[in-house]
Amino acid sequence: MSYTSKLIKILKEKNQDFEWYPTTEEMIEVLASQLKHINSVLDIGAGDGRVLKSLENKLNIDELYSIEKSLPLIQQMDRSILNIGRDFFTTSIVEKTVDLVFCNPPYSEYEKWVCRILKEGNFKYFAFVIPRRWRDNLDISRIIKSRKLNLIFSQNFDFFNAERRARAKVELLIFKKEYKDNSFENFLKEHFQLSCLDFNEKIYSYERLDKERRSLSDETKLIDKEKIIDFLIQKYDEDMQKCIVSIKNLSMIDNNIYSYLDLSKETILKGVERMLRDLRALYWGEIFNKLEVITSKVIEEYRREISSSVISNSSIDFTRDNLESVLIWFIKNANIYIEKSYLAFFDRLSIKDNALMYKSNERFLYSQWRYTKEAEGKELGQVPLKLDYRIVVPNIARAYYSYYSYSSFLNDLKVIAHNLGYKFEIPYNFDFRCGESGTMYFENGDVFFEWKAYKNTNVHFKFSQEFMAKFNLAVGRLRKWFSSKKEAKQEFSNVKDEIIDEIFEKSLLLDFKNCQNLLLGS
Repeated sequence: MSYTSKLIKILKEKNQDFEWYPTTEEMIEVLASQLKHINSVLDIGAGDGRVLKSLENKLNIDELYSIEKSLPLIQQMDRSILNIGRDFFTTSIVEKTVDLVFCNPPYSEYEKWVCRILKEGNFKYFAFVIPRRWRDNLDISRIIKSRKLNLIFSQNFDFFNAERRARAKVELLIFKKEYKDNSFENFLKEHFQLSCLDFNEKIYSYERLDKERRSLSDETKLIDKEKIIDFLIQKYDEDMQKCIVSIKNLSMIDNNIYSYLDLSKETILKGVERMLRDLRALYWGEIFNKLEVITSKVIEEYRREISSSVISNSSIDFTRDNLESVLIWFIKNANIYIEKSYLAFFDRLSIKDNALMYKSNERFLYSQWRYTKEAEGKELGQVPLKLDYRIVVPNIARAYYSYYSYSSFLNDLKVIAHNLGYKFEIPYNFDFRCGESGTMYFENGDVFFEWKAYKNTNVHFKFSQEFMAKFNLAVGRLRKWFSSKKEAKQEFSNVKDEIIDEIFEKSLLLDFKNCQNLLLGS
């Protein structure tokens, strides 16, 4: 039985077969041959993502997005594909911006799919595999004409000899949007009767956004871990309804009022679009900072990267189904972010003159090294280093007010300790206070580190030598600064053999079984 046949069998057993007839390789070959300069693709009804991966290989595409309802198919997708919606008809596409949208929809309702994509899509190219009878559909023809879409390619195909056979006779179509219109404006006109909009960039306040983030974070602190997802989804739905009501109310204002207020259509459009985008980003950011499946594995820098760059930039609606899809994507990519977390946290400490060089054990002075000939063409990660167990971290103690996040350092340190197998909890409402000192312990009672905070907001640490040895060995392995236990034992001659053996014998990243457990634990 072929891979596709096995997959279809699983779909039927799990009642997850929503008319998935995989696009044939012949169709994909022809589609790819007609396209150039494509950097991003959204496949709506993407199945297992085979079209996206094939186009990526043929056209060297950077960004791959999908909308797919079937969970078994989402789980089969390559880790480079981010599923940004489950239910096509409840997933907003009006503000999704990619070079190409592709859709091979369920043929029993293809008209609805095609009409919505053509009407609301803000894409350069639209490609479809749909029944040949589409030309008789007046709604599709009307939308093509109104949006001035140009049919640049068409070719007939069938599924008679496909991996999943069907009697359907189809046509591969490629439309190009020659005329620059605003599908978002059209969407607001149709759904909210809103015809005059604007937004004054000067009143856009980052302070307001930061206040909203802190307010939401404070609210979630009071919620049990098990109830955070339900709480955030309910609150998001309430906030989204408020936005919808506000947009509808704008339509009741006389257009003359906008003129007197000197508000133009173009800039209120931007404002409404930004309002919706920021609302999604607010909730995605909060869930990524609260879900233990992510916070226990990835430092803050990369949680922000996942949230802002990946999630909010692709305008994913904050729903339970989409959260599940994003978690599946995260689990597939977890090892990338775990490794980045190890290395970024190590480098953050290394550049503060806390590291020693391999072999010589001389202090590594980054501020001097970066201006030397030796540093030309080199990155910090190419220099074999190990952190001293006594280190200084600047600007994390609190005197009266600090621009630096003291909690960020401790939270990131907790992630590293967790990934190395240690259990450590941060005391509630803890601060490094200038002029104070203290000791932190692992859950088993062993000393994790001693600390002393000075008036210049620097904090001096004395770490567990075992912890620091494991951290140094882990980074050395990941960066291939040594290739064997023998080399590691030569460099770390003062470290017990059993510690080196442990780091070499355990996986620093997640295997497939651990990835599955991580998902179940979400």
